[in-house]
Amino acid sequence: NVLEYASEQVDVISMGALTHSVKALDISLEVADV
Repeated sequence: NVLEYASEQVDVISMGALTHSVKALDISLEVADV
């Protein structure tokens, strides 16, 4: 339970469920000589 951790002066709570099922986005940078 997140509320239990909040009472322990925790600064950051990491949740892998936020990024577990996200679809990938292909972003590329192509550099060409001019």
